[in-house]
Parts: sequence; structure tokens; C-alpha cells
Amino acid sequence: MSPTGRLPAVEAGSSLMGPGPCSNPHSAEEQVAAAWAVLDRLRHDIKDLDRSLRGPARGEAVAFRALLEGSLVPALVYSAWCEQAAYADYMQPLLGRNLPFPLSYIMPATKRHAVQRTFAGKTQQQVYDAACEALDAFGAKLAAAGTGFLFGDEPCALDAQLYACLAYIMRAPVTHPSLRQHLQSQSEMLAYERRIGERLSRPEAQSRSQSAGDEARGWSEWSGQFSSAQNKAREEQRALSASLNRKGKIWVGCAAAVIVGYIVLGGQYFSIDFYDDEEEEYEDEE
Repeated sequence: MSPTGRLPAVEAGSSLMGPGPCSNPHSAEEQVAAAWAVLDRLRHDIKDLDRSLRGPARGEAVAFRALLEGSLVPALVYSAWCEQAAYADYMQPLLGRNLPFPLSYIMPATKRHAVQRTFAGKTQQQVYDAACEALDAFGAKLAAAGTGFLFGDEPCALDAQLYACLAYIMRAPVTHPSLRQHLQSQSEMLAYERRIGERLSRPEAQSRSQSAGDEARGWSEWSGQFSSAQNKAREEQRALSASLNRKGKIWVGCAAAVIVGYIVLGGQYFSIDFYDDEEEEYEDEE
């Protein structure tokens, strides 16, 4: 559980990286900025996963990252916010649960309309076709590399980003069935996602995690400054987690997988478990 009740949050020794506690959810822009700040800190203080990329490989990584962020990630956003079933069953209840009526409906709807505006001029088919083409391109790259990762025997930052998206597609009930079905048809990508998932949860990783945790217990000055806010956030998070688990919404944890993947693939291990709740499928919108 995040000590602030917010994601992303990473403890590195006596430092806490991530957004502080707040009574309302951070905006999407704040969450993205916090994620990038954490990744930059990890590159600087722990390990730069892109250090081995040279020449053409570095340029190719930039191109594939643009493909992921420009075609695959938008489809995940579209699926969660623009599909009526996903919005009504998951997004609106999640965002509105701590707000009084009618704000519990107005605020999520406002956010949804903002997301919908970013897809103006695009059809559902165009969004999902672009995502499927991106999955095909990554699958072809993995097959051509033949080394287990996108650019060699060692993972790069893009491997962490791609794994986060694949884990989200496989586990998030807000993922449109067409995306999941397309991914399930690609054995190379499924093996890649499963291989990294096993690496995240293998016993030796958990053992090292326990040792590291014993050596760096506590939250430094940050903990003292926000202890009361943290306690409140923890209580809110416990209630939220119970609600999410009851409704099969373990997909929230997948949003932090890119940071988890970066740390673990960089050789800094800790324990992480995935729980497969019963999937709640919804039918395609016509």
C-alpha cells in the first residue's frame, strides 16, 4: 500500500518519491508528471536501464516509445473513459465514491468529457486499430531480437513501459475485449509478459526485498511532516481497496507497473503479488 494513498510512490532508503497526500484524486497531468519524476529519479539514483543503448538502438527505442505513447496508451485511455460500460461500471464509481451527490456524477463526467475531446475526429475502430498495429510492431520486434527483451539481453526502460501496458491489458476489466483478444493471439507477446511477470515475483527477488526492507526501515523527515495526513490517507486507501477488490478492480495496481518494472528490471528487488480477480466482461458497443 502506498504510504500516501496515492500512486506512484516509491521508497528508496530514507527518501519517498511521489505525490503527497491529498483529499481528492490528483489530475491526470499531475499523475503523469509524478510518474516521470519518479522514473527520472530512478535513472539518476538507482540505475539507468538505457545506459547500454548505443547509436541506432537508441534512436529505435525513441521511435518505439513514440509508438507506445502515441498508439497503445491512448487506446487504454479510450477504453476506460469513452466506452460507456467501462465508465459506468468502474470509472464513475471510482472517482465519485468520496464526493457528495451530485458532484459524484458531475466531476467524473467532466473528466470524461475532457478525455473524449482529445479523441475528437477519431472513431473507436481507428483508435483500436492503431493499438493493435502497435502490438503487432512490438511483437515483430521481440521476435526479430530473439534475446528476451526489445534491445538485447538486458531490459531497457521501454521494456518496463511495454510490460506495464501488457499487464494492464491482460488484467484490467476496463480493457476493451478486442484489445485483450488481439494480445492473446500473439504468443511472443504473451510469453514476454509472462516472463517479466515471473521475474517480478520470483522467490529470490522477494528474499532480497526483505533484506533491503530490514536495512532501510522508516520514512525520514517526510514521515513526520505528513504523519496525520498519511494515517487518514491509509484509512481511505483501505476502504478503497476493499471496494475495488469486491468489484474486481485490481487493475488500479497495473497503473504503477511501469515503475515496478523499472526498479525490478534494474536489479532492485522487492515483493510484488498479482491477484487475478474474476473478470467482469462487458459487451462491445456497436
